[in-house]
Amino acid sequence: QVSAKLRGESKGMGAWHLGITIGRVRALYHPGLDGGAFRFERIDNNDYLSGTESVGFTPGDEASQWMSVKVQRLPDKEIKLEVILTEGGNKEGRFETSIIVDAEEIGELNEVSLDRSGRIGGRAYFSDFMMKLTKE
Repeated sequence: QVSAKLRGESKGMGAWHLGITIGRVRALYHPGLDGGAFRFERIDNNDYLSGTESVGFTPGDEASQWMSVKVQRLPDKEIKLEVILTEGGNKEGRFETSIIVDAEEIGELNEVSLDRSGRIGGRAYFSDFMMKLTKE
């Protein structure tokens, strides 16, 4: 499980994103964008692995959002990624989703990164990075 607090300025909404990448799969959202669009995508070819969906709140730049990505190995060489994104600033917004990908799609699970991507947009801030390793 990989977790962190992420915060981005509300500039260039929709043109850039924040997220957590494990292997070749990124879980991302767009700061400042009304509804906070979320999706999973590959980092090597930018192919969308899920549709873009609203998180039900607008991730603002006044407080950090908490994002957690849980990784679980499944039978038949599949990997399940479960995401929780919680609105910052003592607000009640909470988004949960998951996806199952082939192990080949995600690649090695030994690479993790916090991402800010896009050519335009605001500043990104990261804090409280945490990794929890368990053997199932």
